[in-house]
Amino acid sequence: MKPRKIECSADTVCFGMFSLKAYPASHNPNTGNIQPCTAVTLDGKMIVSKCSLSLVLGRVEQSSAEELSQLQGQRRLSLQHHCSPNAVSRHCKHTKDHSLDFCTIIYGPVSLSEDVGKFLEACHVFLQDPVSCDRNVRYLNPHYLEDHEEEPLWTQHISRDPYGIEEFSSTTDLLADLTSGHELPEADTPSALQTKLLR
Repeated sequence: MKPRKIECSADTVCFGMFSLKAYPASHNPNTGNIQPCTAVTLDGKMIVSKCSLSLVLGRVEQSSAEELSQLQGQRRLSLQHHCSPNAVSRHCKHTKDHSLDFCTIIYGPVSLSEDVGKFLEACHVFLQDPVSCDRNVRYLNPHYLEDHEEEPLWTQHISRDPYGIEEFSSTTDLLADLTSGHELPEADTPSALQTKLLR
């Protein structure tokens, strides 16, 4: 399901996105089937599906929930949450790490840019390029140095690939050369070395 685009004022910008490690709901058999960028909302520290508000997908840690609550309490800010299977667990079938990536995209007026940046820095959270934005606004990350001569970047121009992972397949064994029985020739002693080396 494609996210619905939200209308916002001309002053609204996207500050970026941050990702937190979340833990899947152990009682929910559907947690293993979460699609990348599933729209969710946060109820306390519980991650709830936006499609079915009774479906709890997981939880974030208490300290993260408190920081998010402070951001949500800022009436001039708007938060968009989505959840994805952890990149490692998506690409490694045999991993025991079944955690989730809980992502929050922050929108608000340009005037709050510095405050948002400082608050998140104090929480040791750093903003990244957002993925799957539900609105097309100017992108102004307070943790990046802005080039005033460059054209402003809009969220619709930011990459849609949430993880930037390229599939790699090789028909040859990459470690085969390291395990071959072929021995390397012994190097001559450097002329600058005065001590004789034992052979």
